[in-house]
Parts: sequence; structure tokens; C-alpha cells
Amino acid sequence: SATRVVIATNALVAASLVRNTDHNLASELGSIAYPPIATIVSMYRREHVRHPLDGFGCLVPEVEKRKILGIIFSSSLFPNRAPEGMVSVTTMIGGARQPDLASLRDAELSTIIDDEHRSLLGISHSAVSIDITRWSAAIPQYDLNHARMLATIETAERNHHGLYLAGNYRGGVSIGDCVRSAHTIAERISS
Repeated sequence: SATRVVIATNALVAASLVRNTDHNLASELGSIAYPPIATIVSMYRREHVRHPLDGFGCLVPEVEKRKILGIIFSSSLFPNRAPEGMVSVTTMIGGARQPDLASLRDAELSTIIDDEHRSLLGISHSAVSIDITRWSAAIPQYDLNHARMLATIETAERNHHGLYLAGNYRGGVSIGDCVRSAHTIAERISS
């Protein structure tokens, strides 16, 4: 038997783990929407890309009516993401905006990526290689009930001494947010 338990999973997994201990908490955690996302890493020859790729990338607002959520200029941000003379970009498709796109076949996703990259980045040739990863439950959606859910978590942690919940459904979805959350929980445990 443990005196402290840290559940550092997505909310849906956390819900299943606490279901027999706290039904209200499980219900709140289980209600968080996690739409699917496909991430596509594309490798291009540098000379086939008109855009300088001299920044982070871009997020595509819904008003643009595009089939992608955003593009990260991976080889501009991180060293060794592409061999000499090549560039690498990571594109996200699906999400709450167009969840069905995340489950398209690889060939269909490749066609969408080629079209979007041609239009947005001035890419003149298809990718030399692509790598597709699908996330069936990707980024939690913070809806209007999020504050209530956070209050339920705090109440559960008070009522079940030694229980700690961490994840991207609490305190932010970025890696940095999750690291900060982990540090906060570690400090709470050590104090």
C-alpha cells in the first residue's frame, strides 16, 4: 500500500484509474474531449522550398478554411532534424476543427500535405519522405466546464490524502506546462 500516488496520464486514463475510488472525479476527467490529430513529418530538398522557413512555423486559423492546423519548421528550430541540403517540417491535421481528417489513409494525407505546402510554403515537388503518426486522443480541449473540473480535482486531492493528478488537462497543454505541473506536484509531495 502506498502513502502517495501520482497519476500522470491523460484525463481519460486517469478517469479509469480513479473510477472505483471517486466516481465524481472519474466522471469529470472522463468528460474531457481529446480529438484525434495526425502529425506528418515531411522531408524536402531545400531547393524545392521557396519559403525561407526562418521561424517557428505557423498556426492556421479556422477562418482560412484550410485542411491543416499548423506547420512547425522542425529543421529550423532543432539541430539534426534534416540532412544537409534538406528541410523537415511537421504538419498537424485533425483536431476539434476537422477530427475526421486525422484518420484518412496515408495517401490521402500525403496529397493534402502536398497541396497545403505548395500553397503556403511554395514547395515545388512532393516530399522525399513522410512519416505519419496518428494520435487518437491528442490535446485536451479546455471547454466552459474546465474550471469546475479543476475544482473537482482539487477537492479530490484534499479528500484522498496522498493522491496527486498531473497531466496536460491541468495547467496547460505544452511540454513546458507539463514540466511545471510535475515540479509543482513534486514540491507539494516534499513539503
